[in-house]
Amino acid sequence: MTTLVKKSVYIIIYYIAVAAFSCLAFSALLNSYKATGILQDGLGDESLQVSIVSPSGGSSLTTGQFVDELLAKNSSPFLLYKDNGSNYGVEYLIHNRELPFSVKTISRDEESPVMILDEALLHNTVTQDGETIFLYKSEPYHVIASFDKQEKNINQDSSFYASLDKQADVTGTYYIDGLEAKEITQTLDTLVSGNTELNYQILPLKKTVKERAGLVIQDQALVVILLAATLFLIAINTIGTTLAWIHSRNDEIYARYLVGATFKSLQWWLLKDYWLIVAGSFAAGLAVSFIIVQSGVFNYVVNDLNIRGIVIALVFCLILGTMTEITSTLWDYRKKETIRKGI
Repeated sequence: MTTLVKKSVYIIIYYIAVAAFSCLAFSALLNSYKATGILQDGLGDESLQVSIVSPSGGSSLTTGQFVDELLAKNSSPFLLYKDNGSNYGVEYLIHNRELPFSVKTISRDEESPVMILDEALLHNTVTQDGETIFLYKSEPYHVIASFDKQEKNINQDSSFYASLDKQADVTGTYYIDGLEAKEITQTLDTLVSGNTELNYQILPLKKTVKERAGLVIQDQALVVILLAATLFLIAINTIGTTLAWIHSRNDEIYARYLVGATFKSLQWWLLKDYWLIVAGSFAAGLAVSFIIVQSGVFNYVVNDLNIRGIVIALVFCLILGTMTEITSTLWDYRKKETIRKGI
């Protein structure tokens, strides 16, 4: 075993690097894919996106009329967000249910426009008559609660939730959790029946596998590029390193030929040794990747090792090792170098 390790130092170093990188890369990709399945702002998997548009750019109907129609036709509890065009927050309305995230109560003055604010934005508030005020759309909103926003790269949560402006134009994008598409369609059909200027579209918020994969590529573009580059470098360097390893074992190979070994038996013997090297190197590489994650050096890219990612990385390294060893032994056999024909 000691002799094998000594003759395999370069391969071991190489596969430690490959194992560490593949563990980090596949963990990052799978963690990112998992994140694509978690919708923003605590919305459930069955949530719907409702877009109401007007060719003329506006309508005579208000958001309040849309909400009133929803309440009149549906008794189910639901949560509604309206996209206000900001990347930082949404307007909200809840009917017979709780908010899908934990908040710290500040006050309960809900008669006037209210706001639920990320704690990181509390320094932008002012105190007026004992009330915490946040300026939104040039209007004072009473801050009734705060929350600790969870940082995410995909499907980012809002930094504030303002009470729904019912006087605003009904056109816009809504996210509704708790109602079925059929119920919303009936509501909208009634709402727009006398308003031919309005059109609407209802889509599920939950993304398809293809859409989620696209988001992963966008989020982990650097990892995908590095993974592709690594595969290219592997293709260039691994076979040469393995051929050198085979040549370093010339005496062992020749001794086995003398006692009647065939090419197939030699190839199997070398392959088992190669698997042992890859497995040991992978264990060391996994330890290196764990240290890297714990250090937080690449925290923005990967902050946790994914069990499935580690398994995929192990399979990747074993397949890589198997293909490399088989290709290298066949190449050597063809060139009649260490593994010679007719001996």
